Amino acid sequence: MKTKYLFPRYFRFIGYGLLLPVSFLLSYVFFLGTGMANIVNSIFFKMKNPDFPEGVYNYYAQINAHSNSCLDEITMILFTATLLFIAFSREKAEDEYTRNIRLNSFLWAVAVNSVLVIISIIFLKEMMFANFMFVNFYLLIVLFIIKMRISVYRMNKLNKNEN
Repeated sequence: MKTKYLFPRYFRFIGYGLLLPVSFLLSYVFFLGTGMANIVNSIFFKMKNPDFPEGVYNYYAQINAHSNSCLDEITMILFTATLLFIAFSREKAEDEYTRNIRLNSFLWAVAVNSVLVIISIIFLKEMMFANFMFVNFYLLIVLFIIKMRISVYRMNKLNKNEN
């Protein structure tokens, strides 16, 4: 079976190698503070209307250049790429059964993620909800990786027992 949109198998090992350092960097930037984050400064463009408070945009907004730390953006991009490398790399033997496992894992991850979002909408308020939504950005792919790895492990164990 030819799979068009999967990374080569060695990308999973690159992803696992980057996962721990990038996770520590992500937790440092977002949960422990950004005191050292000013090392990586960049200029970015931001829409801002001087007549309205911060965060309110309209058609008459001005685009101004601002200097800010971009360590959080770089960290989020690295973490996303790391998870994508792990989730969407080929298996040793890609066949129809592996494709079926991949699809079922994705459907399971979407269902569980949707239930968690509904529960969070009901029970979490204000900043806790905002924090959960940040985590939810990565939760779908993490759930997919966990379910896929468990299913592949079970398939390999079953195949080994049959031989």
